[in-house]
Amino acid sequence: MSKKFVFALAMVASLAACRDNNQATQEPVAPPAPTEATAPVVEPAPVAPVAPVAPPVAMVPALQAPLAGGVQTLPFRFHVAVEREVTAKKTGKVVREVGIEFFDGTVDEVDAQMAEAFKQGGYARDKGEPQGHAIRSVYKKSGSSDVLVWVRRGAPRGERFKLQQPDAKGTVYMAWDVAPN
Repeated sequence: MSKKFVFALAMVASLAACRDNNQATQEPVAPPAPTEATAPVVEPAPVAPVAPVAPPVAMVPALQAPLAGGVQTLPFRFHVAVEREVTAKKTGKVVREVGIEFFDGTVDEVDAQMAEAFKQGGYARDKGEPQGHAIRSVYKKSGSSDVLVWVRRGAPRGERFKLQQPDAKGTVYMAWDVAPN
């Protein structure tokens, strides 16, 4: 038998054991009749009305390490889906990959915000071209590795995963060599 099936069967059996079979036939318990020995009832002081609380500001999660150029924050809400370092099979170079899901804005707006973030890190956009529903950009900085950035609506095409967050509008994928060229 499947482990999931056995677990589900055990959960159903345990919930059934907790059920009170006499629940419908039980009489409601009446509160005890007041006696003369009871203490006088003290009314609590009125409580001032509480002002409505503003909804919490969405927290932007911290990355494990800054992006290329020391970029540590992004101006939009996001969820880190992938953050890893991998060794390229052909070259043996260590490449850092960061994939985030964004919740605010369009592909064009997020792409412009990414361009501004990398500009503040000293990078200049070398190439930026629309490809279907995505924008592929390459950012360059003297003495540093090039940064490849894909901003796309929805999940990356051809990937094995879907968006991790149901309210995410799209993804940003970034990759660069950890050691400069």
